[in-house]
Amino acid sequence: MLETLTGKTATLDNFQRVRGMLRLLARTIAHLWEEKPRDATAIHLHHVDPGYEPIRQEIVTRLGQTTYLPAVANDVAAGGGGRGGGAATGEGSAAAPDGTEKKALAQEIDAEQHRGLPPYAAYVRDRTPLKKGQLSTWALRGEFRRDPALPVLIGDDVFVRGVRRGVEQGEYVYRRGELLLGPGDPPASIGIDEQSVVFTMAYAKNTGIWPRAPKPGGEPGGSRPEQPGEGGGFG
Repeated sequence: MLETLTGKTATLDNFQRVRGMLRLLARTIAHLWEEKPRDATAIHLHHVDPGYEPIRQEIVTRLGQTTYLPAVANDVAAGGGGRGGGAATGEGSAAAPDGTEKKALAQEIDAEQHRGLPPYAAYVRDRTPLKKGQLSTWALRGEFRRDPALPVLIGDDVFVRGVRRGVEQGEYVYRRGELLLGPGDPPASIGIDEQSVVFTMAYAKNTGIWPRAPKPGGEPGGSRPEQPGEGGGFG
């Protein structure tokens, strides 16, 4: 985040460098403190929410970026969240034909396709090759180092917890060798290597990976997940 603030916004003539960064960070931290999102283990760029009115005002007034207001309202976050409400221009949010508040494109996609998931989890999935259906954990971990829009300094433990949470929420299926891990299974070790593969639930169902094929006698197929401390790997 600090590299982006110094490298990108510093090119603006009216950006006050340290003072400007502290204002943006203060507003971001205040918003996170109010919302307390469960997936926030560190502060990243995606937490600088232009839909939060104090942050929107900072961008529009202090940085003078009024030209981006239409793009923010239509594609990122319609209206002004948080204290104050309304758009930064004072015009308020646009209304849908039925009279309800019109959502921005990103908000509509989250509501329709990723309901129940933290917005950033959906963003990470859709930004990486995992959107094709499967990816090794090693390759997925590498995406965080390759893509400047993803948090490069995320620790392996945080990454593993993210994969495990995706499994628990029914978004992912994890497989390594004979181990097949899906929603409702007891916790298991998550490895970060080429042999450990994450599948999207849609892909796993379409290819017959999940649910497990029943064994003769009616018992579910697949191996029992390792209990914590039984096997290697990470997490």
